[in-house]
Amino acid sequence: MPPADFALIPAAVKALLDREPSENDVASYLMYPNVYANYVKSRRLYEDLSVLPTPVFFYGMQEGGRGRRQHRAREDIDYPTVGQVCGPR
Repeated sequence: MPPADFALIPAAVKALLDREPSENDVASYLMYPNVYANYVKSRRLYEDLSVLPTPVFFYGMQEGGRGRRQHRAREDIDYPTVGQVCGPR
């Protein structure tokens, strides 16, 4: 593996992110460039999935169920499942 060029890496990460990278962004890119690039692409496509409860992330929401998450403003929000929004088929 060639040595990392610490002068060029932040610019590459900035181009990937379309913003100024943090030290964590640069370190993640240095250690796992392909994984980090895929992470950035999925984050753009799906936004922040870390707010989902683990069972919902892995198994999806149950039809007819309800969920509750804490929003950034520290207020709880309820969300319906797709069956409740679209109605029965």
